[in-house]
Amino acid sequence: MRLTISTAAIRTWETNERRPPTPVVALTAHAIREEIDKCMAAGCSAHLSKPVKKNTLIEAIAKLTGERAAAPGFPEERGATQPGLLPNGKP
Repeated sequence: MRLTISTAAIRTWETNERRPPTPVVALTAHAIREEIDKCMAAGCSAHLSKPVKKNTLIEAIAKLTGERAAAPGFPEERGATQPGLLPNGKP
């Protein structure tokens, strides 16, 4: 099923059931304005063009869900001095 059709169906169901909108991120190979407009008109919450970097997707999801985006990688990769600790030394 095409993204625009499925997103519109989700939005109709949410309205009929009085549900809050579910975040829908369109991941397409097209970055042209016409495609982005189609996705947004169908009810998508955001649009990202492929290829999508992992951090970009995580940030988009965090923004749409109100969550704080976690730093990528394990604590050791973020500069922690001991495994399992954040750079500030706290677990």
